[in-house]
Order: sequence, then C-alpha cells, then structure tokens
Amino acid sequence: MARTSRPGGPGPSPGDDAARAPGAQPASPTAGLSSTGRSANDDTATRIDPSDSGPGGTGASRHAPARDVHGADPGPGAQPASTGSDPAALTVGGVAALEPFRRGNPQLMSERAAAATGLPVRWVHVIETSDATGLLEGGEFVLSTVRILDAALAEGRGDEAAAALLDGIERAGAVALAVEVLSGREPVVRVLRAAAAHRELPVYLLSRQVRFVAVTQEAHRRIAARQLEQLETDRRIHEVFTQLTLEAAPVQRIVAEAGR
Repeated sequence: MARTSRPGGPGPSPGDDAARAPGAQPASPTAGLSSTGRSANDDTATRIDPSDSGPGGTGASRHAPARDVHGADPGPGAQPASTGSDPAALTVGGVAALEPFRRGNPQLMSERAAAATGLPVRWVHVIETSDATGLLEGGEFVLSTVRILDAALAEGRGDEAAAALLDGIERAGAVALAVEVLSGREPVVRVLRAAAAHRELPVYLLSRQVRFVAVTQEAHRRIAARQLEQLETDRRIHEVFTQLTLEAAPVQRIVAEAGR
C-alpha cells in the first residue's frame, strides 16, 4: 500500500519504498565511516607514520642479515640486528663503543652473538650475584666482576656455575653481559669462554679495569637524552596535526606535513 504525505509535510523520497522492502536493511546513519567512527579520509590521515619518511626510515638494519664475529652467516635462531622500533636508540654495540667501556679492552666471547649487538639497551645494571631473578626487567646491559665463580672453581664446579650464571642472565631478559676479569683469574676466563661460546647473548670479557660507574653514567645520559628527544618530537607532531585538524586541511597537505 502506497504512503501518502501529510499536507504541508515533505513527501516520501523515491528510495523509501525500496528501503522498506521485505528483508531490506535500513540505511545506517554512519555509512561511509570506519569501525572507529572516522571517515575514509580520516583513516587515510591516521595511517600516516611520520617516522617512515624521516632519516633512517624504518631502520633497515632490523631486517638485514647479520654476520657473526668471524664473518659467517648467523646460524638458525640467530637474533636480528635490532628488534627495536627506534633506529637511534642506544644498542648493545653502542654501549660497547663507549669510551669508558673500551678502556677495558673488550672481547666478544659469544661466537653467535654478533647479530644481537644491534639490540636496544633499556638500562645498564651491575650484578654480583649468581641469580638475576627479580633483579632485572628486560633489556638491560649487565656489568659484573663474577667473583662468585672464584668460589665455585675452588669447589670444583666452575663450569657448572658459569653456565648457570649465563642461563640466569638470559632468563631475566638481559640483552648483554660484560665481565671484568683481570690478570690472575685465568680459570674464570676459561669457564666463561666455554659457557659463552655458542650463545646468542653477547658476553664481553674486560681484561682491564673499568669504572662501572663511568659506563652507567654515560649510557644512562644517552638513553635519557634520546627519550627527551622523542618526547619533543611527539609534542611537535601533536601540535602540527592539531593545527591541521582545526584548519580541516586536505589529505594532500597532511601527507606533505607528515613527510617533513
């Protein structure tokens, strides 16, 4: 039965009867919007990642095949050069390149760990215990003199203690370990080399005395500076896109601003 309009009222639109046919779905007032309520243009703007156009892009080193300390391809299960989203973050290799650290004449004892030297470092921490459980949160570069191994060697269980120490460091989520072992402690070096040889965890031997406080201070200064730089970048991006939103800027301009 056809509908009639009320006097003085608007007549039915041509598509009303078709829209009300049996089985038809009423038109949604949100047609053309995404599941989050944004329009297609809004989604286009939201998907823009300013970091993609910046220096370093997405950090190609994260995907490039790494090579171990002898120049061979990494074995199965080797970690990528970097798993962090920030290509400018302080890495394991970056800590190893710090001047206070280099004074210890560092040597990488882990044959398969070269690929992991690109992992980002969240913090630098000193540990002098055999059990790192509960002491780390993950992402730490650990420094130690491993004095606990001297007692273990005296008891005839040096190899077992060294392996257990490295197992605990790995389980705790550390990204690297540096051990200062000076002259006169050759047995400690021997058991550490055996325990670290085939691990992907970077284990550095420091054969000269290192001021751990100097290493931690310099590393933490760089980590804090990078975090501050990221906060400033986020603030600038927020201000730019807020202004573009207020101006109802077209997509082309948003893309251009995102690429700057």
